[in-house]
Amino acid sequence: MVELCDEPKRLPYKVGKIRSYWPKLTPKQRRSLLLGEWSAIGTVLEAYLPGSEAFCTGFDLRPTQLKAQEDMIDAIICCICAIRALDGGAQPFAGDDKSAIWVPKADPVIQSRTLLPKSPYSTRAEMLREVWHDNMLDDPYLAKIV
Repeated sequence: MVELCDEPKRLPYKVGKIRSYWPKLTPKQRRSLLLGEWSAIGTVLEAYLPGSEAFCTGFDLRPTQLKAQEDMIDAIICCICAIRALDGGAQPFAGDDKSAIWVPKADPVIQSRTLLPKSPYSTRAEMLREVWHDNMLDDPYLAKIV
């Protein structure tokens, strides 16, 4: 995800790590940020694999369903990695001439088609504030940290 989204660090989208991403927030605030991150990731993935954005949401899911949804996002990422490797848009990270870990590179042309080309840690933070505006009106503390 880091390379594909052209990000400086790992994206906070794993359900099992939600407390470590935002330790001082309430569960409701953490979930809001997690789902916002999924939505933003979906926007990036959609440009690479049309239809994938629909699977990068969780606003109507119960807490027990979140891990399954995360697994769906991971599966989409794997598909995109394979497509990028086959079309020459990935580089071998480790391995030999018969096997490797393929790391997809962000495609500037594809990235230019996305509304939100970067994570909240990058320049798209202002856009995410607009996307999450309704949630932030209800939670001033959350508005300050995003």
